[in-house]
Amino acid sequence: MRTRDRRGISLFEVSVSSLIFAGILLLVGELVSLNVLASVKLNSKAEGLTAARFATESIAADIRSAIGYGDLYANNQGTSLRNEFPCSTNPFITNSKAWAPNWPPGVPVAWNYTQKLGADTLIIQRPAIFIDKRNDPKSASNYSPGFSANRLNGIPTKFSIGSQLENLETVIYKLFPDPQRPGEYKLYKAVMSGNEESTAGQTDFNSHNMITEPVLIVRGIVGPLDPANLNGTPTIFRYMKWSKTQNAKVEFAASPFVDAKEVSAIYGVSVDLEIRRPDAGSGSTTDPKYVTRIGIHTEATNRVRRAIFYE
Repeated sequence: MRTRDRRGISLFEVSVSSLIFAGILLLVGELVSLNVLASVKLNSKAEGLTAARFATESIAADIRSAIGYGDLYANNQGTSLRNEFPCSTNPFITNSKAWAPNWPPGVPVAWNYTQKLGADTLIIQRPAIFIDKRNDPKSASNYSPGFSANRLNGIPTKFSIGSQLENLETVIYKLFPDPQRPGEYKLYKAVMSGNEESTAGQTDFNSHNMITEPVLIVRGIVGPLDPANLNGTPTIFRYMKWSKTQNAKVEFAASPFVDAKEVSAIYGVSVDLEIRRPDAGSGSTTDPKYVTRIGIHTEATNRVRRAIFYE
């Protein structure tokens, strides 16, 4: 008669089973870790793309509404240069109207009094339009939903009654170093409103368009950088102009500023943003596993291509 083997699992078999089980756990853990990492990076990239698209769409919309770049009140004589804002002949400065008493801004740090059109600073100007307060939902105290639309709504205005100068709003996009994240920059937008002329008490420019403090558009900008100056400020703006000598459209970089004589030939802007998104959990920008980089490019041209003064 055959006897039964009453022995249990040997120690060796237990050890082998434990090693196999531990290997499976490690593999599952690694897969979970990779899945979490991919999810974090995907969310970070999605948030970065959303921020970048908001910034480029905001810039493009302002460019399309512009009639020119720099300061259109300049005549390029003496200190009245088209590539600078405000120029010495800007009527807001000489008459101390609208935004002039509060210039220059102090957010995020004190701005230089003179801003120059360049690779890190975009200056555009657009007409200040008339709008009847009674037709404007933003004028809470004057808005009347049942009031008939004023036929003058949307008409560009003059600087003052009887003046031949156009009433212009100025929009500035400017890069600033981020003190909390070395190597990164923040893009701010400031809007200087047109002059509020009292036309039967119906105009209302300042309450809508005057931004007393510049607003943050996007942060985390790390490029593109000028190959000749990799430690410099990102060159996010390139300009498109019509070249009379080449009889063709050309794109050029401002190095470091746009020449005053070239400003009137500009008809569009090319915008490039390279954004670094930090680790969503720790906020670290040093660990490449969790940091995401996003690049986005857009181009826009102003729909009304003209200027008040030409060289």
